[in-house]
Amino acid sequence: MVGHDYCDLLLQNKGQYKIKLQKGIQMVGLQIMVTIQPGNRQEFLQAIDMLCSQKATDNDGAYDYTFEAVDSPNRFFYLKQCTDRRLLENFLKTGRFRALLGAIQVLGKLISIQLVELEDLKDISNLVY
Repeated sequence: MVGHDYCDLLLQNKGQYKIKLQKGIQMVGLQIMVTIQPGNRQEFLQAIDMLCSQKATDNDGAYDYTFEAVDSPNRFFYLKQCTDRRLLENFLKTGRFRALLGAIQVLGKLISIQLVELEDLKDISNLVY
């Protein structure tokens, strides 16, 4: 996984996002790390649930994941994974993306935003004992 700092890109390009994939990269994603104030935890989880449930279709080639850090309550990791760079570029122009950033700004603190390039993962289940 290759990461690129995205905070400056968001501020400098004012909505004009172009993503170039390196050769051999199969998927592209947006990775966001946030901390949420303890009193805002439930509201943040409801906002994320609502935003993730607003997918255009079940088969649009984009997947949303939200994880919470085990060692640090109220620190969350959001990953938007797309099969095509144009899908991610289109997502960055949506009201859903702006609503996500707004929820983060109101309910917590943005730690980082990065673009990530994801290669196909190999099935290693036969290696696990």
